[in-house]
Amino acid sequence: MKFETNIQVGFEHTDVVGVVFYARYFEMFSKVVERWFNDALDLNYRQFHQIERRGIPLVDVHCRFLRPSYLTDMLNFTLQLTKLGRSSATLHIECFCNGEQRLEVDMVVVNSQVHADGIMRSTPFPPAMAARMQEYLAN
Repeated sequence: MKFETNIQVGFEHTDVVGVVFYARYFEMFSKVVERWFNDALDLNYRQFHQIERRGIPLVDVHCRFLRPSYLTDMLNFTLQLTKLGRSSATLHIECFCNGEQRLEVDMVVVNSQVHADGIMRSTPFPPAMAARMQEYLAN
């Protein structure tokens, strides 16, 4: 199964000529993951981060920019897991506009917990969370 969401390119995403500035895509990736948590995994992102003091920091990323995106484009993002480990997951995100692929990215995130000493350490995914994530694992 793939998670799917749309993001319209706004002025805040573009450079002076109206093309998406590459760094803004990383903010969009974060929004896709946040929506995946909230809408598909049924995990409240605010509770996950601020109340439970957990996170899923990005530890590795490989992005391929295939074609530019422009101001007002409606971008369709899909997210699927390509690997699910004990405490890490590899996410594959693709972005399309009107059927044309604009980019693809592979991101490794690590489930982490902030401990009393303030240091974030990796920790296994809780079983219920891992089970929901498993549904998005590619064959």
